[in-house]
Amino acid sequence: MQHASVRLSGARRMASVRSNGRRSSGTSTRTVVKTKFSFVKTKGGKVSSSGVQKAKDAAEYYGHRPDKDGVRQYREGFNAEREDLSKHEVAKFIEEEAKKPESVYAYRMIMSPGVEMNEQQVKDWARSTLERHGISQYVAFAHAGDHAHTDHAHVHVMFMRQEKLERDDFKALRVVGDDESDKQLKAEKELDRQKVQENTRERLSQIEIGG
Repeated sequence: MQHASVRLSGARRMASVRSNGRRSSGTSTRTVVKTKFSFVKTKGGKVSSSGVQKAKDAAEYYGHRPDKDGVRQYREGFNAEREDLSKHEVAKFIEEEAKKPESVYAYRMIMSPGVEMNEQQVKDWARSTLERHGISQYVAFAHAGDHAHTDHAHVHVMFMRQEKLERDDFKALRVVGDDESDKQLKAEKELDRQKVQENTRERLSQIEIGG
């Protein structure tokens, strides 16, 4: 199994801009990305049954990681649109993706935002980060909150590509990941602030009525 990185020209340009902005090139990012790949095509261009099975086995493993109490139960997969992908649907996705001419490399990526997030938050973060990279066809499994086997929220993502991804793009993905988590946390703080203001107005209104 070999390591790889993630490439998108737009994301790479952003990484360059951000490295000259508030995050210096010498400062590491919070987001952690680890990626491996295997082949789903033979040298002759045919679908590799062993490569497809390896991807399906990985998905099975990601979906059955134990929770904090050591209990193993299937956690549904998700993609750009759905939250409830069954084992059958995940396996079918892998099989169908492998048949596409452009599917040569099957990537298995671990993404962690490096900040505390619950299961829904880490799903939203992963979706936004992947979308900005142009990765729209994937299956993923979230490990966070009550169903996590570790305190570090993370997502396992599986997708296929024609070209091998490049080392420089790891940085691009990490930078975008940081940017997306910053946006998400800022939006949640603003929502909390609005709720506090609303509750305060309600209390004042009740005091005036009671007075």
